[in-house]
Amino acid sequence: MDRAKYVNFSKDAALDAVSSLRYAKDAIWHASTNVNPRYSRHMNAFQKRWAKNKRTGRMEWEWFNAHNEDHLMDCECMVTIRALQRGLIILPPDTEQGAR
Repeated sequence: MDRAKYVNFSKDAALDAVSSLRYAKDAIWHASTNVNPRYSRHMNAFQKRWAKNKRTGRMEWEWFNAHNEDHLMDCECMVTIRALQRGLIILPPDTEQGAR
């Protein structure tokens, strides 16, 4: 019997990956226009903002959790990470993540 594998990943990097798929110039991520409003709320729980790093004092981009209803975004992040690991998707080349 196969055992479940533990995968450790950066949530910020996962949010960047999902965001790059959602907002790519040529659409990659699709959701129905009549999707349940709760799904939309979960998918928009995080916002990227320019803020001062408390540790270094430098200004940098950070993901800000606007509210706690984010479980479906967490699920989409995990699915995206697994799809990237398996080679099922690639990140768009016109994004910071795809250029790596």
